[in-house]
Amino acid sequence: MCEPFFSLGRVLVADSWFGSVACALALCKYVFFMVMNVKTAHKNFPKDELLAVVGEIKGNSADARATRHRRRGTHAAFVREFKVGPRRVNIVAAGHNKKVPLSLVATASSMIPGTDHEKVWTSHHVDGTTSYHHITTPQPSVHES
Repeated sequence: MCEPFFSLGRVLVADSWFGSVACALALCKYVFFMVMNVKTAHKNFPKDELLAVVGEIKGNSADARATRHRRRGTHAAFVREFKVGPRRVNIVAAGHNKKVPLSLVATASSMIPGTDHEKVWTSHHVDGTTSYHHITTPQPSVHES
């Protein structure tokens, strides 16, 4: 599927079906750059370390809600160098919390500040009133899509 693009330095964006450090290293052999969502393939991925910073807080207590609110917009990243053939490649494992954690593995982006994520919604109440809500969450460039 990707053979026509080997050695062209293209950027591949993939969902969690492909997202793993192993897949990233395999793509690096063919001079691809990538950004991939990681959900279950955690080998060589610092899942526990990222979730310690950006992990989801369960529960509906006032303390849990306050902690979720404080964590929104937090992010962390770890970089590890791998040898791929004759080259050395830096793989970024990045985590970000918009409301729930999002974990990525990438060679094509960075953790520099990106465009803020804007969420706007309306609530209609049983008493006939309407509330308007707006949340702005800062995010690094690797998590902009």
